[in-house]
Amino acid sequence: MEPFVKRLEIWFGAVFIFVSSQLTAATRAPVWNDKGLVTSISPLASDIGAQILRDGGTAGDAAVAVAFALAVTWPSAGNIGGGGFALVHKPDSDTTFIDYRETAPAAAGPDFYLDEKGEAVDQLSRVGYRAAGVPGTVAGMVLLHKKYGKLPWQKLVKPARLLATNGFIVD
Repeated sequence: MEPFVKRLEIWFGAVFIFVSSQLTAATRAPVWNDKGLVTSISPLASDIGAQILRDGGTAGDAAVAVAFALAVTWPSAGNIGGGGFALVHKPDSDTTFIDYRETAPAAAGPDFYLDEKGEAVDQLSRVGYRAAGVPGTVAGMVLLHKKYGKLPWQKLVKPARLLATNGFIVD
């Protein structure tokens, strides 16, 4: 291929990536009001979080509502079958890290993935029922709400339930 044509392809590819990233960014704009700012990959989830703030909720309340809304509108970004982390900073206290990642099953022990000779069984920790983790998302949201929320739990999960029940336009 001619060097000029190759450079032209690279240039057009770069322009395409830049333009498409700008269009994506424009459709994923944060939602803000005088109570705070909420942003997520889902405009519907962000709107729900902003409404929680307008209704007098805390950032913790908004985070919980957005997490459950994402479980409906954008499951790969937020789901109740997985886990995650939360980093909470309040101006009047230390920053708190909450780890609500999946955990090993209660029956798992030091020999859970070993054969009778004490040798690791290839892929046993990656394939099959022993590879499953216990989801931590719901427990993490309960903890976040308990420590940093003030609105009733039902008010936080109701918007996600309504999205799941009534449907929504897929963006």
